Amino acid sequence: MSVPSEVLDYPWPEAQIPSAVDEFLGLADYISPSFYLRKGIEIVLDVDPVEWLSSEFAGDWQKVAQAASAMRQLGEYAYALGSDVERLARDMGEEWAGNAASNATTYFDDLAAAVAALTAPLAEIAGAFDTTATGIKAQGEAIADLLGLLLDYLIEIGIAAAATGAFSWTGVGLAIGGAGTAYLAYKATSTWMKVVEAHGLASTIARGVVGATAGHLGLLHVDEDTFTLPGSYDHPAVGS
Repeated sequence: MSVPSEVLDYPWPEAQIPSAVDEFLGLADYISPSFYLRKGIEIVLDVDPVEWLSSEFAGDWQKVAQAASAMRQLGEYAYALGSDVERLARDMGEEWAGNAASNATTYFDDLAAAVAALTAPLAEIAGAFDTTATGIKAQGEAIADLLGLLLDYLIEIGIAAAATGAFSWTGVGLAIGGAGTAYLAYKATSTWMKVVEAHGLASTIARGVVGATAGHLGLLHVDEDTFTLPGSYDHPAVGS
């Protein structure tokens, strides 16, 4: 006889995602906004990208990756348990005969099938969580790279503004600082749009797990009668 619980372990995630938002997005590499960075933000974006992304990515994404591992292990457990019940019922049938034996065999066959049937939906749910975790990780890494580039542009713009005393630059007025500065503003804006796009993709991925698991969650329901042991046994030789 096997021990189904042996397949259960700590749910080690396949997609390792840092739990801290600043670490996940690479924000830990950046110092607190300096004067020049704040000036660049004020001129080009009028929103602090670090604060915005920290807020948008709030949450422990590592738990999503762990959920995939946990669901997969539960599926393996259901399969092992169903196989054990089926095997033990077969062994019991070889040493027991009669109406009671037939009823018991039917009960345990149904129980084994019901438990084993949980394997497939659990595996599908695990796959959906895996896809979500991997996608979120990929978008987070892309955003971290873009963010580093964006902050470099913003700091350069802030330095240029400070150097020329043009602290009131806004919009088209950036051209006053020269074509190079205006181009930096264009690159910063373009990079920010890529950050927003990557964030949108991450949001779509995160929402997608709901639809991907909804149908399979419904399949996890098993009729409680399947798990309820009969309350009595009606022997044919005993009258009512």
